Amino acid sequence: MKKLAFLLALALVTISGTLSAQNTITAENIQVNISAATSREDLSAIRTQCLEQGIEFNYTPRFNQNRQLTGIAFILKRTGGDLLGQTGMIELTVPNSKASFRLHKENNKFVADCIGSCE
Repeated sequence: MKKLAFLLALALVTISGTLSAQNTITAENIQVNISAATSREDLSAIRTQCLEQGIEFNYTPRFNQNRQLTGIAFILKRTGGDLLGQTGMIELTVPNSKASFRLHKENNKFVADCIGSCE
């Protein structure tokens, strides 16, 4: 029984580590990947977490009749208005397609490494 509990705990840690590896939002680095599997709730959480770090993530999503995300356009700004970058509508209907952005802190301000489709 102890072995089963240990294996279940290990599986939970592995799964949560895999899920959190998709998006990282910290005081020093922000890396976000958005795909067709990203929900409205996920987008809202990304927006809230970015805002906590001083980044405004404003987005325009497009959903199909099944409420699946099919496209997204977004703008990233520092709180206070400095534009970091923006995208047009990024299609998410092709398998493995994603929209993404990466920021890092430099001289106590976030700067953009990549906005749109980052590898």
